[in-house]
Amino acid sequence: VDAVAVEAAADRIRGAALVVLDGNLPPDTVVQAAPFAQVVLVHAQAGELARLFSHASQVAQGGHAMWQVAPRPLLLCDDRREGLTHAYTALKLLAQRASWRAFDLLMCAGAHSDRAEAVAQRLGQCADQFLACVLRRAVRVDPAEPAARAPSQALQDLVGELLAAAEP
Repeated sequence: VDAVAVEAAADRIRGAALVVLDGNLPPDTVVQAAPFAQVVLVHAQAGELARLFSHASQVAQGGHAMWQVAPRPLLLCDDRREGLTHAYTALKLLAQRASWRAFDLLMCAGAHSDRAEAVAQRLGQCADQFLACVLRRAVRVDPAEPAARAPSQALQDLVGELLAAAEP
């Protein structure tokens, strides 16, 4: 592990309630830096998340799990056919490589999209039928809304549930 990378990550995390890291860090960097924060949000491709948080990386230190609570994957998707394909691919990678079986979905779609609900339902059906996975909930976020607007109640509920699940 690169000591400079660990120290830089730790400096970003120390004293913070929430820290956002990208998935390009080595697994040990996240592990060594994470104890300084209550919540670590890692934004990365599915393969990187599986590498960072898979069972193999959890057991690397003397057979003891490094994570107090299993990560809660949040898939990102939009209402286009390609969005469904990418979300399903990510779900499949995480299910196969990290053995995660439950997911939430953040759907990026306009308020009047007639496809968003169908895409979320199809992803949930495919997850169940082909991978024995569960899509807990799908929450829509409208990219056209002003960033200063208060988040929807559904988004607040999802974030609250994800944070509550992170408590040991």
